[in-house]
Amino acid sequence: MQFAIEEDGPERIRGWVVPDRPSALPALVADIGRGGTRRLVATDPRPALLRDRRHPSGRCGFEIRRGDPLFDDDRLMLFEAGSHMLVYRRAPANPIEVRLYFQQTQSSPVYDLERELRPLFRMTYGACETVAEEALRSILGLDFTPSLLVSGLVPFRRAEPFVAAPRFRRVTLLSEPYREPASRILRIRALAEHATPGAAWRRLGQGPLIDALARVDLGSRRALDRALARLTDEARLLLADPVTRLLAARIPGEILDERHAQIALERLAGFDLVGFDDDLSTFLSGLEGLIGAPGALRQRPRDPPELVELSALLATCPAAEPLLRLDTRVLSLAREALGR
Repeated sequence: MQFAIEEDGPERIRGWVVPDRPSALPALVADIGRGGTRRLVATDPRPALLRDRRHPSGRCGFEIRRGDPLFDDDRLMLFEAGSHMLVYRRAPANPIEVRLYFQQTQSSPVYDLERELRPLFRMTYGACETVAEEALRSILGLDFTPSLLVSGLVPFRRAEPFVAAPRFRRVTLLSEPYREPASRILRIRALAEHATPGAAWRRLGQGPLIDALARVDLGSRRALDRALARLTDEARLLLADPVTRLLAARIPGEILDERHAQIALERLAGFDLVGFDDDLSTFLSGLEGLIGAPGALRQRPRDPPELVELSALLATCPAAEPLLRLDTRVLSLAREALGR
């Protein structure tokens, strides 16, 4: 899916949407509050989209003019009908006028920074690792408002061409190296124990780890170490050096080496703000200063005990050390640099 807002003025809202399926009718769903919706077809001609081969007919534009009840709704939100992706939102009171790219590094963050930031921005997009390439380009290319929050476990190679300074402010929140693998193992256990036919999509691509770890006693260092030592190459790729992979890998499944650790460090050095979640107050203070919102963010809740325990247990497993060799180096050097 692709989209753009061409005009957001006092007389009209004008833009276009290209659905994922070229044969589908371009359409929007307007959220009009209290659970009400209205469907809008988007069939105005946009010759440039036909010329650029983005749409087979180029008829995918829309316009909402003054006098339409939608135009006067200060809660108006427009979503693409097929994907339900946000295309337009009326500006809330005093939104933060910053384009912020938050590079997440934890699949189950203890402190949900994206949720904390969301009410402060006009256009917000989370979990962008699930978004197709064309849609991600549309999101990062939004220019009708300076109030934009984009976040997710997106491989940085996908976002890097579009989030250069000064257009975007880039921030990331790191953790100790065993936190993310522990989180992934707990998620694998949950997938294995609570599998339902309707949620089978959650297991896609996770088969090797489910096979290796679903029945391991996570309270036994010996059992966990043995399971990690026996991981197949495919399963290792799903668990090893997740932060270095996010920041430095060029393609999925790439074999990482010391060169990738250096790339990851160089990319971190280019961020406007880097922090660690065990020193959250320093990070939040820096972020509030960066976006001009003093006192807007809260402290995190306590860590889930099972995550703390498994992280500590992983740190004692000899087989885990080579799995996290690059992440341990990258995170240690990043912490050292912040300390200076």
